[in-house]
Amino acid sequence: MSFYQVLDFLRDLNKNNNKAWMDEHRGRYQEVRQFMLGWIENLDKRLQKIDPSYTPNPAKKAISRINNNLVYKPNAPTYRDHFGAEMNKAKDKSSFYVHMSLKAVLSAVGSMVLPKIN
Repeated sequence: MSFYQVLDFLRDLNKNNNKAWMDEHRGRYQEVRQFMLGWIENLDKRLQKIDPSYTPNPAKKAISRINNNLVYKPNAPTYRDHFGAEMNKAKDKSSFYVHMSLKAVLSAVGSMVLPKIN
């Protein structure tokens, strides 16, 4: 498995973003997802080595679900067109985010630590 196969899957999903197609290709989706989970798990271990204050986050908790929430976005496609993962969700810590889609590959670090006001 490679990132090329992930992108091939996302390309096909973009062309066929519906439940019937996904049901027919569920095995392929699971293979791609397993590859991404392994990659995220490896990244999680590397971040632990780089930053001693990093809080490990298992890949299954970090990765975003593929289904869009149609309750809040009724006009959105059934499935997301990317894989994303948020890591280090510990309170008052920097967060790491990775994103892979046909349009962009992104890694980001951010912090939303607000000062305490008495």
